[in-house]
Amino acid sequence: MKLEIVKNLNSSNIDKKRLDYYRRYASEYYNDKFRPNQGTEVILDMIKKFAPGGKWLDIGAGPATLFWSLMMPKLTSINCSEITHEGIIVLDEFFQSDFIPECYKDIIQLYWLSDKKLTQNRGLPREYYLFDALKEWPELPSRPYDIITAFGVYGLCRNATEYVQSFAHPRASLVGGKGVLMGANWVRSKEMVAKHGGDNSYLRKSLVDEAAKKYNYKLKFLSEESIQGDKNYDRVVIWCLQA
Repeated sequence: MKLEIVKNLNSSNIDKKRLDYYRRYASEYYNDKFRPNQGTEVILDMIKKFAPGGKWLDIGAGPATLFWSLMMPKLTSINCSEITHEGIIVLDEFFQSDFIPECYKDIIQLYWLSDKKLTQNRGLPREYYLFDALKEWPELPSRPYDIITAFGVYGLCRNATEYVQSFAHPRASLVGGKGVLMGANWVRSKEMVAKHGGDNSYLRKSLVDEAAKKYNYKLKFLSEESIQGDKNYDRVVIWCLQA
């Protein structure tokens, strides 16, 4: 499996349509006021309770890495992976900016966080990787990691078998005995599937439990939350496993 460490974000082969998609997604889900009753509170509470400090790898990062970082304890580095340059570009634009979206402000206030938290995390050492997180992983720099997060990406698996197998790939990249793998998978609505495909209605808590047993993780947290008022997603499966 090929790994590319992204050094140059000014590639001439950028897909503008894909770049616009990532920017639109960031604006729709991570710029406006915080929306309750979407399962996000459960994810944030899980991170706060179970995430260790240290080295963090966020796979399938998209534009959201810094949002989840608000709940992380003391980090020493933030490394992010994507499958496209465009996703990394949008993420790096936000890392480089001083813009604080409304939903970030809401979370900082709701959880009594330091106003400096976002600025501090923006300044941490970081690297960007390109690889397909749904296939066998390459050997990653900086491994092993104290925490690996997979928010959204495993929900792109085509079926339940692939979904369970996806939990095998990070195993060797976690600190043995205490490294944490956590994530959430959003289940697409019928309306979204009709427009864009990607039916992942197979997603269930039982599949996470199956993966934990199969790949020798300790199950720390598992929940399924309904999503209110979102035309694209119906529910979200949220989980945390320990190596």
